[in-house]
Amino acid sequence: MNIMTALFDQDYITRMYGVDQRRKGKIEGKIEGKIEGKIETALKMLKKGMDIDIISEITDLSAEEIKALAKQDENK
Repeated sequence: MNIMTALFDQDYITRMYGVDQRRKGKIEGKIEGKIEGKIETALKMLKKGMDIDIISEITDLSAEEIKALAKQDENK
């Protein structure tokens, strides 16, 4: 098995590092929660009229991601 295949083979990672599915699910949930928090923060900052570059710096979201969020929010 080459290294690239191993990196994307979830079963291999689970066996190699002993990460069971429940723990993996918890980790994924935490990551999703952090991303959702960043998105909520970015949207609040946009509504306050803050500059996209500042929002990007604070949230670690790219300017393109923030622009896409702004566009989605307009279409609601």
